[in-house]
Amino acid sequence: ACYNIGFDEDRSSYGGANGTLFNWSKDGAPFWGPSGITFPRGGFSAFLSPNQNFSVPIIDSLEATEWLDSQTNLVTISFTVWNVNLNTMAVCDLGVEFTASGTQRKIAQITLQKGLRYLQAYDKFLAAVEVILVIYFLIEFVWTEFWEIKSEGKAYFTSFWNYYEILIILVFSAIVVLQIAANVIYVSSDFNLPTTEYGDYILLNLLQNTVQELLAFFILIASLRAIKFFKILPYTGNITSSILNTLSDRAFVVFVVFFLYVLITFSMAYHLAFGFTVTRLGSFGNSVLTSLRMITGEGTFEEITASNRVFGPLFFILFISFQSIVLMNMFIGHQTFCKILEEQTKSRKIHHMGKGCGLCSRKKNQADRI
Repeated sequence: ACYNIGFDEDRSSYGGANGTLFNWSKDGAPFWGPSGITFPRGGFSAFLSPNQNFSVPIIDSLEATEWLDSQTNLVTISFTVWNVNLNTMAVCDLGVEFTASGTQRKIAQITLQKGLRYLQAYDKFLAAVEVILVIYFLIEFVWTEFWEIKSEGKAYFTSFWNYYEILIILVFSAIVVLQIAANVIYVSSDFNLPTTEYGDYILLNLLQNTVQELLAFFILIASLRAIKFFKILPYTGNITSSILNTLSDRAFVVFVVFFLYVLITFSMAYHLAFGFTVTRLGSFGNSVLTSLRMITGEGTFEEITASNRVFGPLFFILFISFQSIVLMNMFIGHQTFCKILEEQTKSRKIHHMGKGCGLCSRKKNQADRI
C-alpha cells in the first residue's frame, strides 16, 4: 500500500523506465495496522511460491527495481497453511507498517479454522443439530416476541428485558446469516490448488471467525438472561433484586456517564502527551484500553514516566485519583445516602401512623366515657 502526502492512497503505477512496472490490484483483504489504521483491500502485489528457486529471484527483482520506496506505508505477506492430519487451516497475515516518523511496527494476525467440513458422520450430525436449533429459535424466540409486540403494542418497549430479548434475536440472526454465507463460499471454494496459484480464503476465514466471536457473545448474553430467574430462589432473590435495581437506577446511569467522561478525557490527554513515544498510547483506541488497564492495576507508569518525568506521574496520579477514589466513593456514598433516606422515609411514615392510631384510641376512650 502506497500513500502520498496527506495520507491519500496512491493507486497509480510506478517503477521501471516507463513507470508502469508495478500496477495496483485488488488482491488481499483489509488489514488493521499496528498503529490502529485500517488499510483497505488492494495494493501492489507479487506472487511467491513455497519453492525457494521460484521465489528468491522474484524478491531480488523487487529489491532491484525499488518495489519499496518512500511512499510505501504497509507491506504484508499473506499465506494459508493447511494441516491435513489435524484438518486445520491457518490464514496468516504478517505485516510491517512504516510510520510517518520513519519507524517500523510489526504485526502478525494468525487465525485457525477447520478445513474440510461435513465429511464424517459426526460432522453431519452437528449440521443437523444446527438446523434444529435454528428452527427451535425461530419458534421459541422470534415467534413469541412477535406476538408479544403485537399484543402489547407500545407498552412492550417500556421493559428493559424486552430490549434484551430483541438484542438476543438480532445477534442470533446475524450468526445464521453469516454462517449461511460462509457455507456458500466454502462450497464454491477450491481447496486443491497447486502451489503455483494463490488461494484466496481470506473472506471465508473472516466470516468463520466472525461467526465464532458472535456465537461466544450470544452464549454470554443468553446465559446472563437467566439472572432474572434467580429472583425466585429464596437465598439469591434479594441479591439479584438489589443488583437489578442498581443497574436500572438513574443514579447508576449518571455515574456511568461521568465515569466514561473522565476516562475519555484522560485517554485523550495520554494520547496527545505520550502517543509518539509510548506504543500502547499510539492511537486513541489503544489509549482508552490502556486507561482501563490502569484501573485494574496493569498500567504503563514506567513507560510514561520515562517519556516525561513531570507530566507522566502527574497524569497517572490524577487519573487513578479520579477513577479509583472520587468516582467509586461518590457512587458508594450516593447509594448509602439513598438507603438512609429510604429508611428515614419509612420510619416517618410509621411514626405518623402511630400518632394517628393514638388519636383514634383517645377519641374512642372519650366516646366510651360519654
